[in-house]
Amino acid sequence: MKKASSIQVFIFALIAVIALSSLSNQGILFTNHSQNLKKTFDNNSLKKFRTEGNESFMFDGSFITGNKQVASLSSVLKQAGMSNDFFKDTNNAQVLVDGIYVSMLVGGTNAIFSYDSTIRDIIDNTNAIIKKRLSNLDVVVVDVPVNSLDYFVKRCLELSTTKYVEPNYIMIVEGTPNDTNWWRQWGPERIEADRAWSIQSGSGSSVLVAVIDTGIDYNHPDLSSQYVALGYDFENDDNNPMDDHNPGHGTHCAGIITATINNSIGIAGVADIQVMAVKTFDSGGFGSVSNAAQSIVYAVDAGADVLSNSYGFPPATVLRDASIYAIDNDVIVIASAGNDGNTVPNYPAAYPEVISVSATDDSDNLASFSSYGSTIEIAAPGVDIYSCYRVAAGSYGYMSGTSMAGPHVAAVAALVRAEFPSWDVNRVRERLISSVEDLGAAGWDQYFGYGLINAYQAVLQPPSHDLNIELETQSNVEVFTTNILNATVSNWGLSDETDVRVKLFINEAEVASQTYTNLFVDQSETLSYSWEPTSEDTYNITAFAEPVTGETDTENNLVTADVIAAELTNYLMDDSVSYQWIDATSGTLLQLSDDDYEAVPLPFSFEFYDQSFNTLYVSSNGWMSFFNTNPVDYINVNFPSNYSEYSYAVALYWDDLDPASNVYSFTDSEKVVIEYLGIDNYGGAEAGTFELVLYRNGDILFQYDYLTTVDSPTIGLNYGPNTGYYNVYSGISGSTDDLAILFTKIKPNHDLAVDFLFNEESGENFYAEENSINNITTIIENRGLLDESNVELSIFVNNTEVDSQTFPSLLSDEIIEYYYSWIPVSSGLYNITIFVEHVLNEARILNNIEMFYVEVLSPIEEQPPVLNLLTPVGSGNYSGDITISWTGSDPDGDDLTYSIYIKSNDDWIRIFQDLTNTSIIWDTTTVENGDYELKVEANDGMFTTSAQTASPFTIDNPTTKRIGFSLYGTIAISIISIGVIVIFTINSKRKHR
Repeated sequence: MKKASSIQVFIFALIAVIALSSLSNQGILFTNHSQNLKKTFDNNSLKKFRTEGNESFMFDGSFITGNKQVASLSSVLKQAGMSNDFFKDTNNAQVLVDGIYVSMLVGGTNAIFSYDSTIRDIIDNTNAIIKKRLSNLDVVVVDVPVNSLDYFVKRCLELSTTKYVEPNYIMIVEGTPNDTNWWRQWGPERIEADRAWSIQSGSGSSVLVAVIDTGIDYNHPDLSSQYVALGYDFENDDNNPMDDHNPGHGTHCAGIITATINNSIGIAGVADIQVMAVKTFDSGGFGSVSNAAQSIVYAVDAGADVLSNSYGFPPATVLRDASIYAIDNDVIVIASAGNDGNTVPNYPAAYPEVISVSATDDSDNLASFSSYGSTIEIAAPGVDIYSCYRVAAGSYGYMSGTSMAGPHVAAVAALVRAEFPSWDVNRVRERLISSVEDLGAAGWDQYFGYGLINAYQAVLQPPSHDLNIELETQSNVEVFTTNILNATVSNWGLSDETDVRVKLFINEAEVASQTYTNLFVDQSETLSYSWEPTSEDTYNITAFAEPVTGETDTENNLVTADVIAAELTNYLMDDSVSYQWIDATSGTLLQLSDDDYEAVPLPFSFEFYDQSFNTLYVSSNGWMSFFNTNPVDYINVNFPSNYSEYSYAVALYWDDLDPASNVYSFTDSEKVVIEYLGIDNYGGAEAGTFELVLYRNGDILFQYDYLTTVDSPTIGLNYGPNTGYYNVYSGISGSTDDLAILFTKIKPNHDLAVDFLFNEESGENFYAEENSINNITTIIENRGLLDESNVELSIFVNNTEVDSQTFPSLLSDEIIEYYYSWIPVSSGLYNITIFVEHVLNEARILNNIEMFYVEVLSPIEEQPPVLNLLTPVGSGNYSGDITISWTGSDPDGDDLTYSIYIKSNDDWIRIFQDLTNTSIIWDTTTVENGDYELKVEANDGMFTTSAQTASPFTIDNPTTKRIGFSLYGTIAISIISIGVIVIFTINSKRKHR
């Protein structure tokens, strides 16, 4: 194709503008590609002029469905001058078009994305636009101008890299749904549910979704054929879960999921599947957490495949257990994130077993009401959603909320289960996540999770070759104990695989591997490894499945996790210690409202079980956490608990309490006190006054001044990652008075620790001077139960050992101080490391080493300022305003101040002082005519430097002045009678160094 000359381009562009203007006035619909063109051409540095005069073209019989323009393939081929039988099966086929552009699919197109010269020529010569790549399918979507279609197709097919070229067909189940209010439903189209139906609509499948809500109006004409009478009403305790909410919250959710498609009335649901109702909430939308938990279990037992939960509670163990029950029985749990517009988590959505859904509007923005945060996994439409109402409430209407977003995801999960019935919950969940449309920041973010749910992408067939690896291990383990690491490889592709190799690494060292001769489709194999960590440390565990031939997407071939190994010890609990109340009301009043918390910084690092913490998160409900930054739960759980939100928890008196602004914190260098003063049970009688004390040495003290009523609180300590480590106190009653409970750590047999002082100071970073003597005080402590012998100490400077010492004996609880004098000979940053060699069978070795940095500076010799007087410098006659100017600098970088003096009759008189600028105007009419000398002084706080005129100069003003001075307020003149009294008021300032 020849390129047009500039004159031809101009004429063609002019005709195009006239044509566009004429057609637009007639109301003809066309789409402007200028933004896409600009992006495509800019990205490829192409400086071509492109005319778009034909963009107003409309293919014969084209029409708009939703936000898509569709045309018959025959009309496209006719316009392109191509034979009707160019593509197979073209009878009545519909294709996606956009103005003059036809959407085409090109298979086997790696070369297109590398832009080799042949592909570049095809793209350039046809003005085609590469739209996107279909991941895992080696396909690109290309918009091709219709008048270049024949050339584009034939040239692409000539390439060895091209497998096929075909139109981007539009497939619609029986055309656009004939439901009368389909046009009101933006949600299903936005998530491409209508496109997904060409692959899987759910029709004919046995997939069952349970709507756990206010019930369902099963007489609704859009739901009656989809409803299965397997539900229950836990609010009224009967088997009739009819929705009595106004206008019908549960019915609205059910309509989003499965309102009958193509029944010529109402709306179309996202999936053509069966639905059951479990009524958990009353007509006002209220229900108990126990009912919710029962509902989940009931739905699982009734055979549901997907649970849709459009509600939220504070965290409750029973709700978590019910969610786990569902997952353990291969049932997918979807839940709405909440409508609080903040990051406060709602449950069950926030539980890790559950898919948490935030809400978007029709512009892909996060809904203003939608909760967000670290637990969000997927986003879905949730604003102005048109769906079913109860028949008595008008049958249809709009609702907004994450309650509407959750059912969209539940319906897509049902489509995936219908298309891939052999997939378990983990694989379905992975498909929902991996098929989303990314919104917001790239990758996961706290507003949209992984992205907006996409039904079409979710039901596409997986690639031919796809291995997935999963790693099973605990996040916290004990040293000297056996732990099992499991690496499970699964064949998620469409082809059976041979010689699949799995490897397991610990800290990048390969520790185990296995080759599986055959791994059939949907089959899994597990490599197990017994591991016994021998020292306290953080270990990186990695499982890797080597990619098989033909596998292109290898992101899920590798998984890694960090595991903390520690020597765990329990606490001794002693309630026989003496009670000595510590008043904390002189400290800080915490601003706690109902079900609230506040972070309290600790004045020292506090070691709790195997971790050190610097912040305590204090709940208004009588418990505290070092790990959970939002401890607001009012429903207490029993210890031990391995749920992460209750790890590293301290329960002083955990119950549903009313703080009434009576919680105080007091800290000093040795302890932290949290006092609950005169606290009531929420909505009930007074509970009492009690306090927590954390001591620097690691001890924990509970004290109870009095308790009047006791309502089954949790009292004790909880580690969490390993349920074998906890303490529970059960001796509390309503008559408890002056009780103290002390928790002290059980000592290990062997435990050495080292600390230091640098020049009698503690910290991490210090300063010193060259050739100065610096004292390093090393403190070695035996914290174990057993005495130790031949304890070896080493001191390193920049990784070079500079001193060592062996102590023949170190008794249990003994502390030894050792002194080393260090003289650095040059400036620079030095690393000082103190290490005490661990003894036999000592597991906790992290406290055997201390490291800090010292910056050594060269000695500084203070230099005087440098000063140079510029004007006036010597003899001459002056009158009126004289500019005095000078330059000044200080070699040490100190700030300078300046003073100005004149000399008359051998006396120096200061006329300006404390100047910071380097010039000033002197009004000479204020002094008597005569000869003067001028001097400037610069002061840096330690030294004063002077500069003065080389010779006297003469002030010769026309009018003779009286004797005396009036110098800018620094010299006050008072003339009394005949005599002249000169009073000097000199401002005295001194710079401190």
